[in-house]
Amino acid sequence: MKRISREDWLIAGAFLTIYVVWGSTYLFVSFTVRQLSPFYLSSIRYLLAAVILFIIGLLMGRIQKPSRRQLLNALGVGVFFLGMGATGVAWALKTVDSGFAALLISAEPLMVVFMLWAVTGKVPSTLSFLGIALGMFGIYLLVSQQSIIVSQEHWLGVVAIFISMICWGGGSIFISRSDMPKSPFVNNSLQMLAGCAFAFLISFSIEPDQVAISEWEPLTLYSLLFLIVFGSALAFSAFNY
Repeated sequence: MKRISREDWLIAGAFLTIYVVWGSTYLFVSFTVRQLSPFYLSSIRYLLAAVILFIIGLLMGRIQKPSRRQLLNALGVGVFFLGMGATGVAWALKTVDSGFAALLISAEPLMVVFMLWAVTGKVPSTLSFLGIALGMFGIYLLVSQQSIIVSQEHWLGVVAIFISMICWGGGSIFISRSDMPKSPFVNNSLQMLAGCAFAFLISFSIEPDQVAISEWEPLTLYSLLFLIVFGSALAFSAFNY
């Protein structure tokens, strides 16, 4: 009998982390955006998570200087993944229920199949087409429910989620075809710093009024801590792994 390797266990753990931890982040984001503006939230979240990851990498001796190309690739994809993708979902969660958002985002593999088709020209298999058809039908059933979509703001939230999915899909394809930093700590930290910088610039431009830290509710603080440690430093690292 073939023994399960350490690499197999790590991959299984990464998938478990993505589905369990990352799936729960939508609920905690919905808690934080009750008090914090979406782009302001992302700038804090990804800055602190990047610092945590970089320090861990230093302590473990896993920091490796990236090439100029690797640096630019990591920064660019970080803007798409986190500055636009994840922050777009945070903005949407001001008007869209977190469970509904998670269901929509579960169709992300369909988005990737379509984008790979467009990029590579390789026609998906019959089973892929069947999955796409079922997924699109399921999404139609979801977004057509009047009990869920009750206002124009809800529709704007749904559109924001789909734009975020496009950013994630494009970023995933880009990573699979590009030269990225070899150190996962450097790679993830750079992506988070890029997402933080993008979110901060947008927040500074369109979100001038912020709630003082001393006025944050406990739920806001605890949710933000969860997003920094588990939703970003842990789950995003698992995704990139």
